[in-house]
Amino acid sequence: MHTITLSNAQGRALHQYTLAGGQTHEPSLAGLPNGPYLLAGQAAGGSSRFTLRLLKE
Repeated sequence: MHTITLSNAQGRALHQYTLAGGQTHEPSLAGLPNGPYLLAGQAAGGSSRFTLRLLKE
């Protein structure tokens, strides 16, 4: 299982997704105000992590 979290610039989690191996999901920024966001993911057990900075304009 993988956990993906969409957060605002202050670090407040807005959405959290849990995906099984091989499963995909396209997070939507629709309905959110313009500005910076963070998309962070972690594999089960913490074996790998990523963080993407997004800017909605």
